[in-house]
Amino acid sequence: MADVHTETTPVSEPPPRYIPPPAYTPPQPEPAPTEVFVPQEPELTTPEELPEQREQSALSRIAQSRGIEGIETAPRTEERIVQGIPTNFLVIVTVAGIAILGGMLTAILFFTGGNESPLARAPSIPSLLPTDAVVAIPLGSDRNALLMALTAEGSRGEARVTQLYPARSLDGANFTTPATTEEIFTVLAPRAPGAFIRSLGPETMIGTLQTTTRAPFIILTSNTFDVAFAGMLAWEPAMSTDLAPFFGAPVAESFDPNKGGRTETTGVQFSDTRVDNVSVRVLYGATGTERIVYGFVGRNTILITTTKEAFGALRGLLR
Repeated sequence: MADVHTETTPVSEPPPRYIPPPAYTPPQPEPAPTEVFVPQEPELTTPEELPEQREQSALSRIAQSRGIEGIETAPRTEERIVQGIPTNFLVIVTVAGIAILGGMLTAILFFTGGNESPLARAPSIPSLLPTDAVVAIPLGSDRNALLMALTAEGSRGEARVTQLYPARSLDGANFTTPATTEEIFTVLAPRAPGAFIRSLGPETMIGTLQTTTRAPFIILTSNTFDVAFAGMLAWEPAMSTDLAPFFGAPVAESFDPNKGGRTETTGVQFSDTRVDNVSVRVLYGATGTERIVYGFVGRNTILITTTKEAFGALRGLLR
C-alpha cells in the first residue's frame, strides 16, 4: 500500500493580544504617625494670641492625619462674645461710657477750675444790659481793696461790655455768689444819705464799657424817685472821692462851663446838660475833662459813668 502523502494546511495563529504596560503608580507616603507632632509656631507679636494659634494648628493637623474634613476652628473668645451681643446693646453701652467720661471731666473742671483764676470764674448772673464778659470780684470788707480790684479787672480784656460783680466767698477760694446791693454799699460806705441807700433796689450792676476810652459805670435801681434824686444831689460833693480810683483820681477843682467861656475853676461842682434828650449832671475836671456823668433813665434807673459818650451808649443798651 503506497504511502499516501497528506498535506496539512497550516493554520494561521491569531496575532498576539496587546497587553498595555502596567500603569505607573507613584510611591505612596508613609502613613502619618498616630502621635501628632506640633512644630514650634513662629513668635507672635502679641503673647495673648500664641495659645490660641497653637490650639488651632494642633486641631488642623489632627484632622488632616485622620482624614476628617469640615472641622472649623472656633472663633476667638472676643469674637464669640461680640457676635453674641446685639448691636443696639453695644451702641447703648458705648454712648453711656462716653456720657460718664464727659461727666467726670466736667466735674473735675468744675471743682478744680483748671488753671483759671477765681476772679475770672463767674457763673451766669442777671444783668441790666447785654454783656460780653463777666468777672467776679471778691467783695471782702475793705472799700479800698474792692475799688482797686474793680479798677484792675476793669482795665483788662478787650470786651466791649464787661460786667464786674462783687461776690461773696463760699469756700474761701471760688467767688461765685453775687453780693447784694446792701452788702456792696456796706463795704463801699459812700458818704450819701442813708435814706437814699436804703431806697436802692436789689438790682445793681457794675462794669466797664469800651468806647473811645474804657469807661467805668454803675447802674442802680430805686422805686422811690424823689428820694433817689435828692440822694444823688446830696452825694455829689463826695461822689468823685468815694468812687476813686475806679472812676479815676478824685476831682479837687471843677471847670465851670457856664461862666461866659472864661477858664475858671471852682470847688467840686456838677453842671446840668443833656445827652440824647436825657437830663444829666456832669462833673468836669480842672481842664474841662468830663469826669462823672450821671442821670435817670426813666424814673427807676440811675446810670453813673465818666463820659457823655459812654452815657449815651449805655442808655441804648439798657433793657
